[in-house]
Amino acid sequence: MDVTDATVLLAGLEERLYERRGALVRTFEGGDGPPLLLVHGFGGAAWNFSELAPLLHGRRLIIPDLPGHGASSPLPAPTLTGFADVLAAILDEPMDVLGHSMAG
Repeated sequence: MDVTDATVLLAGLEERLYERRGALVRTFEGGDGPPLLLVHGFGGAAWNFSELAPLLHGRRLIIPDLPGHGASSPLPAPTLTGFADVLAAILDEPMDVLGHSMAG
């Protein structure tokens, strides 16, 4: 198994693709309850949350591969602001955010 194959590691969440700011961004989404965005750090991917996600019962999870990470294509000019803009563009409502490393 390729460790970047989050479809296995995040079983039970639906894989979705969004095109934002010139990048194709993969997310894993699922669950019920208040939404929670989980954002990995630099060099990571959505699968970084494979052990935490099953413990977050009662939350609707949105777990992206940041542009240039995992299965998401890179931004034309990657910056922290660019990453933030991409995340804001895929969200349809305010939500809690949990991030680590660069995403913190």
